[in-house]
Amino acid sequence: MYLDQTGFIEERRRSEANLSTKSTSSCEEARFPSSNEYSRWPRRAEITSGKRPGSSFRLIHRIRTAHEFSRLDAEGIQVRTDVLWCKFLADPAMSPPRVAFSIGRAHGHAVCRNLARRRLRELFRRQAQMNLLPCGALMVGIIRSKSEHMFDMSPEMLAQQVQKLVEGLPTQ
Repeated sequence: MYLDQTGFIEERRRSEANLSTKSTSSCEEARFPSSNEYSRWPRRAEITSGKRPGSSFRLIHRIRTAHEFSRLDAEGIQVRTDVLWCKFLADPAMSPPRVAFSIGRAHGHAVCRNLARRRLRELFRRQAQMNLLPCGALMVGIIRSKSEHMFDMSPEMLAQQVQKLVEGLPTQ
């Protein structure tokens, strides 16, 4: 509130039109804290050790292109076990083997499907590590009527199912 020339109290509202366009000197100062703002932080530059884990050698690859999927669907051989199904396309040019997982929403929520995918990927990686997985492309899925049974299986029983599936694959 301000007194005007006649002595009456006048209320002025500051709006954008009333602000000065000149910047003040306090605004010109940097608004970033200095590097030593926090005294507990190290004052010298941190140096990395240079040690990194070795690059992982992938034993199985993923099927990524639509051409590989369509070729697998058209030319692939289907193999089934009690719980799993697999479409396999033998191709010596695909080394290491390429594996895709087809686990749809009918098999449960995303957490269950991702868990099943991780378990299966690890089991197929172990098969490839022992050179039991033939070169080519594989699409692996869970039989719908057995999906609850698959999630209740112990890792050893699931490994036996994968072993049966791999044994049923043709080598060439």
